[in-house]
Amino acid sequence: MAEENANVNNNENENQNNNDKIALLNLELQLANNKTVSIVIYEGDDLEESVELFCLEHNLNEKIKNIIMKQLIDKVNENINQSNLTLLQLYLYV
Repeated sequence: MAEENANVNNNENENQNNNDKIALLNLELQLANNKTVSIVIYEGDDLEESVELFCLEHNLNEKIKNIIMKQLIDKVNENINQSNLTLLQLYLYV
């Protein structure tokens, strides 16, 4: 029980810290079971680490992880080239 409370407190602290950051990328994935999950990348986040944790959390394999990374990197590069600093939203069906 104490461990569960510690995890809840950690998640609340993480959410509060993320509320202070600017969201840069939001990727929604529709999984094979029709469940939609999102990964949000905030200013200062390590993209590769965030994707790795996201894939572990949702039991996504290395191939899907690489697809997600490519999509995110392509969108970041496209956004930088256009000097567009708006939140990027991507949709991927896996």
